[in-house]
Amino acid sequence: MKQLLLLRHAKSDWSTQCSDINRPLNPRGDANARLLGKWLQKNPDSHPDYILCSPAKRALETVQIAMKSLSPRLPVYNHDRLYLASITDILKILATVDNRYQRVLLVGHNPGFEQLLNWLTETYEYELSSGKIVTTCNLVKLILPVTEKPFQQGQSQLVFLKRPEDFKNDLGIN
Repeated sequence: MKQLLLLRHAKSDWSTQCSDINRPLNPRGDANARLLGKWLQKNPDSHPDYILCSPAKRALETVQIAMKSLSPRLPVYNHDRLYLASITDILKILATVDNRYQRVLLVGHNPGFEQLLNWLTETYEYELSSGKIVTTCNLVKLILPVTEKPFQQGQSQLVFLKRPEDFKNDLGIN
């Protein structure tokens, strides 16, 4: 693996009376996932060749909507341990991914994704005034060191962190 993509699920619907894992996307989340899909169509250098996703409904809906128009359509593999995973859990999951994959996409949640990003890059340049870095429907792209141990603290390069507003700007949508 040379590149790692992190996609935090899009905005979910808190008005439903269901368990956390079964919470669907709200209309804004659905729209942002579609926007991400359009952005991905224009940016083939960010298409994954392997996808691991949390089993949470909001994560699955996000990736299914965003990847719908890409070709070839890749299978999305659910990984139960990605649901609200800690940084330790995420690193264990990544260690099991076959090395033949060049660009792996993980779809999941905070705080694990934010902690992983900070640990891998030791950068906080994208922090918002709220203190958040990886907000809903954010796509992060990292280049990993090509070594036997690609997951080392501070050794990955942050290529970008894109938020829905960035997708709009990049696509020329007002």
